Amino acid sequence: IAVLFTNVVTAVAVGFGVRTAFDSGFERYIREREEQRLTRLAEVFANAYRQAGNWEFLRGSEEVWLQYNHLVRPAPPREGERRPFAAPAPNPIARAPSQMRPPPGLVLDNDNRIVAGDANPQVELKRRPILVEGRQVGWLASPVRHSAFDIVDRRFQAEQWQASSLVALA
Repeated sequence: IAVLFTNVVTAVAVGFGVRTAFDSGFERYIREREEQRLTRLAEVFANAYRQAGNWEFLRGSEEVWLQYNHLVRPAPPREGERRPFAAPAPNPIARAPSQMRPPPGLVLDNDNRIVAGDANPQVELKRRPILVEGRQVGWLASPVRHSAFDIVDRRFQAEQWQASSLVALA
């Protein structure tokens, strides 16, 4: 009985420790991934601004806004579609706008006027400067996420929990 009790207590303690470590590590991973996406997106918009010389190519064009966003965040694979690891992202220009969902956030010019994107006045925004040759030409603003997880992330987290619980029971 003492050995069984010790094993049960040890399994519960290890399971709790693994869950805590996974949750904190996974949340850090999600936040870092989002920061990298925003950095790349700011670079993409800086390059586009450099080529165009102003924001007129983007102003009021939801289709162009979607295309640039999907350069750094390709659409998830469709049901049943398998992509090999590290496969190149599909060309967003070839994707019909109706197949793209609007990303959160927006681009602002230096006068804080919306160039592209959707602004919800009730959402707190985090700003990242868009720089061209060391000169700020605008802002990339994205909603502040109080939770690092979205629906897909939470589903993955729940699946990992379920799998580790089954292993612990075994």
